[in-house]
Amino acid sequence: NSANLPDSGIAIGITGIDNKLKTTYVYRYSLEGQYDLGHQWVATLGYSGSSGRHLPLQYNLYDKYAAQILNGSASFNPAVNSIDWYEDTGTSSFNSMLAEVRHQFAHTFEADVQYRWAKSLDSGSGPYTEADYQFLPGYNWGPSDFDSRNMIKMFAMWTPTLFHGNSWTEKVAGGW
Repeated sequence: NSANLPDSGIAIGITGIDNKLKTTYVYRYSLEGQYDLGHQWVATLGYSGSSGRHLPLQYNLYDKYAAQILNGSASFNPAVNSIDWYEDTGTSSFNSMLAEVRHQFAHTFEADVQYRWAKSLDSGSGPYTEADYQFLPGYNWGPSDFDSRNMIKMFAMWTPTLFHGNSWTEKVAGGW
C-alpha cells in the first residue's frame, strides 16, 4: 500500500536497530595468592570480576507507546503486530571470591576442594534480551538469569605407576 506495508491482511513485525551502536566490551580483572601451609597442603585465595558495557537490549515499541495509543494521541497500524527496537544500553557486573585447599597425600594421589562465592548482576542476561521495564530502565538491573551464588567443587586425582624404571613402556604408557 502507500505506507509500503502489506495489504493482504497479514500483520508483520518490524525490527529497528540504531545505526550508531557502540561496541560491546567487557573488562575482566582477577587477583590470586597462594600460601604453603606445610606438609603438602596449599591454600589459594582469589578474586575474579568483570564489568560489561553497551550490551544489546530489545524493546517492543508497541508496549512502550501503548499509553499514548490508549489515550488517543497515537494509534496502532493494523498491518503491524510489533515493532522491535534494539539499543546498546545494557550493563553487567560479576564479582567472585575463589578459595581452594589442595593436599598431596602421596606421590600418586592428590585431593582438591574449591569454593566460589559470586554475584552476577545485569540489565538483561542474554543477547538481545527483551527488557521487562521499558518505562523505568533502571528497574531492569538485578540478579542475572545465570546467577549462581555458592558453588563447591571437590575432586581427587590418582596417577598410578604402571611401569617402573626407564623403559620404553614407561615413556609411552606411564604417567597417565
